[in-house]
This record gives sequence, structure tokens and C-alpha cells, in this order.
Amino acid sequence: MIYGYETNNCKKDYNKLYHLKSIGENMFDFENGDINIMLSMINMKLRDEFSSLESFANYYSLTKEEIVKRLGEKGFHYSENENQFKRV
Repeated sequence: MIYGYETNNCKKDYNKLYHLKSIGENMFDFENGDINIMLSMINMKLRDEFSSLESFANYYSLTKEEIVKRLGEKGFHYSENENQFKRV
């Protein structure tokens, strides 16, 4: 599936950005995707749709530990009180 939009008559293909390893969900490539886009997407989902990182992880067939490790490697820490990742 190709995600794109037109701006100033220029089509942009975002297919590479949106593949999460969940069942049928085209969102993000968790292992190789851009860390800033992943951070933004996860924090948005935590803010708007999920009350905890555990529920987010379960929904997308990931573990909390996988997510914390991946973002932790790039200097981000999960705050349970705020339910979001922030730069350390």
C-alpha cells in the first residue's frame, strides 16, 4: 500500500515509513524506521489511544521491553506518570 499526498504538484511516497510488525497494520518499520518518526508516532498513540505502554505494545504484538530498549538506545526514556517518551 502506498501512502502519499500531493503538495505543490509533487507526490511524496511514504510507503517505507509505515510498516509496524503487527497483524495487517501498515504503520511503521519498528526495527529500521527513523527514530524520530517512531518517537512521534508512539507518543501520539499513547496520548490519543492507549492508557499505557503495555496496552500499546500488546495491541501491536510487541513487548514493552522491546520498545523501551529501541528508544533507550537513542536517548529516550519512558515516563509512566506522563505516559510518553522523553529525551534523557
